[in-house]
Amino acid sequence: MDDEIAELAVNVLSRLSESRKRQDQRELLQLGLLVKTDRNGEDWLRVRYNQIDGPKPIYHRFDNRRQEMASIAGHLKHLIQIDGIWPTDICIIYNGRVQDVLQSDLAPALATIGVELPFQKNRSFERQPNTLVATTPHSFKGYESEVVVIPCVDHYVAPEGKVLENGLYVAMTRARSLLAIYGLRHGSKASRKIDATLGACIAIQNNHPIVQEMGESAES
Repeated sequence: MDDEIAELAVNVLSRLSESRKRQDQRELLQLGLLVKTDRNGEDWLRVRYNQIDGPKPIYHRFDNRRQEMASIAGHLKHLIQIDGIWPTDICIIYNGRVQDVLQSDLAPALATIGVELPFQKNRSFERQPNTLVATTPHSFKGYESEVVVIPCVDHYVAPEGKVLENGLYVAMTRARSLLAIYGLRHGSKASRKIDATLGACIAIQNNHPIVQEMGESAES
């Protein structure tokens, strides 16, 4: 996993989770593997355990699901047909009741370029060269993919309205090289919190960074 993906995932998790649930983060801070910094006036956690450079993660939000699915389809077609990425090196990781819209809107678009979209859960991810697997964070935990696409990120919410920040973190950290996140800009309070958090973290990450570690003087 490249450091841009790792940093985005860590900072999104930090903003979405309650402080009492951040034991793993506290341990990484104590070990010096995470460092609290100020990045262009915003609190930011810098990752020190990854040394791999790669493209910055992307996040696109839309007013409706049809626009979102069309954008995802266009992106996947570009990755496969223009960038030459094998479908087997791409994984879609979704949460909640999303399978229906992926089957109705995304699968037919991929079929036009000869790519199948099977849905797999709780089994080994063996596939044919023309398959692009869709699965859940729980099922894909322990696996990685060169490219991870997270559709309908606003669905990373429990039935009682709680943000599923750990599931989202798992999904984000399955990507080795490229992470693309999609969702709606409206919805429940929890969905709007996810949108606002991702938007803020992506904006911080994409700004040319002036980074200062906490406790470090401006002249040092």
